[in-house]
Amino acid sequence: MSQNELTSVDTLSKLSNLLSVKIDQNAIESLDGLMAAIGSGEPMDSLQNLSVKGNKLSGVPSALPLPMLLYVNMDQNELTTLSGTFAVATKLTKLEVRPFFLLNEWND
Repeated sequence: MSQNELTSVDTLSKLSNLLSVKIDQNAIESLDGLMAAIGSGEPMDSLQNLSVKGNKLSGVPSALPLPMLLYVNMDQNELTTLSGTFAVATKLTKLEVRPFFLLNEWND
C-alpha cells in the first residue's frame, strides 16, 4: 500500500490477521486507525512488521499493544516522541527512526 497518497489506516481494522504492514511514502498523519482496530476488539496480535516510512507522523500512540512486533520503520517522519510507545512490544528487535529528532527526550 506504499506510494498511494493514503491519509489514514482505517482500513486495517478489518484485516486482523496481518503479519506485515508496509504503508510507506503516503500522507498518513496518525496511526489512530490502527489503534481503533485494536480498541474495537479486532486482534492484531499477529502483526510482526510495521513500516510507515516517509509519512507525516508527528507522534505515535503512547502504547501500541502489539506484543508480536519484531520490526518497525518510522524513518522520514516528523516524530518528536516515542515515550512508552513500544513498552508492550517485548519482541521488538529493530526500530528505525531517522532523522532522529528524539534525542532531547532522553537527554533532559
